[in-house]
Amino acid sequence: MVFHPGFDRWRFEGYFDLWLKNSIEAWKPIARKAEEIGTIVAIENVFEEEPQPLRSLIEGVNSPNFRFCFDTGHYFVFGKAPLDRWFDLLGEFIAEVHLHDNNGTRDDHLPLGDGKMDFDEFFDLLGRITPLPIFTVEPHNEAHLWSSIRAAEKYLS
Repeated sequence: MVFHPGFDRWRFEGYFDLWLKNSIEAWKPIARKAEEIGTIVAIENVFEEEPQPLRSLIEGVNSPNFRFCFDTGHYFVFGKAPLDRWFDLLGEFIAEVHLHDNNGTRDDHLPLGDGKMDFDEFFDLLGRITPLPIFTVEPHNEAHLWSSIRAAEKYLS
């Protein structure tokens, strides 16, 4: 199950510690339930500019069933930290990847390769972690679905 963790600097800048404390309290029972039923809960990057808030939350919840979902399109629009920093801090926690592209200005959900995201670098970094995560293609129409699948095949074969 993938959830948006709800952190962004526009609402919580200056109140990170309060957000983190409340988030840990909210997610711990969910993580315990995920352990009981044998599933993974993953928090997805949305508006986060850098990975440390998500790492702090994952470490605070401290559950093998509470992981990270890397959304490539959200990273490319909102992320400010270099891609390798995201992998340094969150790579070991990646359980799922949402694949879509954009030009860096809005969350267009374009097929892989139709925007400007560096998927060569992304898949190189991703290939260094094990086990590989679940991949979800996030198109907004059927034509984009098939185009994304064809583009992803080059990285996933």
